[in-house]
Amino acid sequence: MTNGNERVWSIVLAAGDGRRLAALTTDAQGNAVPKQFCSFAGMHAGNVIVQPRNCGTANGILLALLGILNRDPLAHVVFLPADHYVQDEATMATGLEQMVEHLQRHSGHLVLLGIKPDEADPELGYILPGAGLAPGLHAVTRFVEKPTAERAHSLLREGALWNSFIFAVQGATLLGLIRERLPDIVDAMETALARDAVQREGRALQALYEQLPDVDFSRVIVQGAEERLRVVGTEPCGWTDLGTPKRVIETLRRGRPAPAPWRRSIHMPPALVTLASQRALLQMVS
Repeated sequence: MTNGNERVWSIVLAAGDGRRLAALTTDAQGNAVPKQFCSFAGMHAGNVIVQPRNCGTANGILLALLGILNRDPLAHVVFLPADHYVQDEATMATGLEQMVEHLQRHSGHLVLLGIKPDEADPELGYILPGAGLAPGLHAVTRFVEKPTAERAHSLLREGALWNSFIFAVQGATLLGLIRERLPDIVDAMETALARDAVQREGRALQALYEQLPDVDFSRVIVQGAEERLRVVGTEPCGWTDLGTPKRVIETLRRGRPAPAPWRRSIHMPPALVTLASQRALLQMVS
């Protein structure tokens, strides 16, 4: 996607070990399969940036970001978690377009996509919007992570949005924000990638990851930087986080997702684990 000299890149975040979903993500031989290699009805093959090990979302985002900035220093980047399900894709697509449009007008900010809740779910995170800055665009007052049921109902009355962890940001802006909080890690990762680009063996990055601490992006990078954040709210679209067996079951009970039409004409490899076929396990955890 291009806009003048600026290109919009997308990163699908597929890090994490998926421990909460492990009861459903084993193959026919009983081997544990990371949740990013599971789907309801098939899996798209694409480019993958592989971390030597999981060191938290902040390190994963930084590694992917540096890879894109190396190709396109002016990049705008949209981050999309892999373990989400959206029933109404058209509504979600509209929200994504609005998020990118606002980013291109407010390039010094990180723009979050909030989902207007259709229920008070205490297992999700919430964003409390602040002052309106443009049609559909708001400042961010604060985050509330997994509130009590009573507090979740109160947040809905206050106009809070579900935190989808989908966001768009100019690459250089995000790198600067991460550098403010984790200067040593940014410097070390840039150095390791530069060495590996010359040696082409990947040993420098491997060695770095052996000593990196786990760093959570939301807690360490985003929280406390609310003045540099913006949020766009999208209408309810059947969005859910598939991080637990309970959420997978609830999603499947609403109606098994149909295969996408384009799969009829394009050969797609099957997912390593198709969650909808795990009948016995679904009955065990329901």
